[in-house]
Amino acid sequence: MDLFKRIGMLAALAALVACEPAPPEFKIEAQHKDDTIRVKTIDDETTLTITSQTGIGRAKIVLREGAWPKRVRLDLRLNTLEGFSVGNGKLKLATFLGAEGPAEAFLRDEEGTYRPAPEYKAPRIAVRKRRRGIEVVLPAEIFENAESIELQWIDAYRN
Repeated sequence: MDLFKRIGMLAALAALVACEPAPPEFKIEAQHKDDTIRVKTIDDETTLTITSQTGIGRAKIVLREGAWPKRVRLDLRLNTLEGFSVGNGKLKLATFLGAEGPAEAFLRDEEGTYRPAPEYKAPRIAVRKRRRGIEVVLPAEIFENAESIELQWIDAYRN
């Protein structure tokens, strides 16, 4: 292979590498200091592995740089999930393990309170029991125009 072909191939490879978007960077704030959230991004999917010592918690995920991934999956290290919600400051969706049909939708009013929005066509949030815990696949629409999202989880309601 002559020198010019090699230089051309290297230039093309460099252009491809330069065009790949950088992985997103997040700032994560968990409610409880003992809760841990690990982030792993591969291609256009990000997995957040959440370990919650109490089984009840909240977290705020702020997108610092880049774009939201096309697919966000939560790996909740819990045995059950009786309550889960994800919100973006305008829309909040709520569901639980075993729910059938779309998530319950809430829209934020002028006072900043989330109100039930039965007229909103909410997506279904995939929630599945896995060997190591609960998997939740977040719907893409929760990330539209969002600077951050807030997660809330409850493994089991207590009396």
